[in-house]
Amino acid sequence: LCLIVFFGSFIFSSLRDVTPASRIVLSVVGAFIYKVFQDFTISFSIATNLSVLIGVIAPALLLLIMSIFFYRRI
Repeated sequence: LCLIVFFGSFIFSSLRDVTPASRIVLSVVGAFIYKVFQDFTISFSIATNLSVLIGVIAPALLLLIMSIFFYRRI
């Protein structure tokens, strides 16, 4: 849900004049980067004996905060 909200902010602002193929490529690359970052935070939380829940929720919260910031700029 956070990914949809975050990339929705790009569709309504800077990507309005771009082709649909560019939007799809940006969304796929962005989702891949998000997944890599989430895997990193999970591994980091396990290695430092933090709760795994923190490692799972932290990237989603960061993306949600960035989404709110981007939607306010629209």
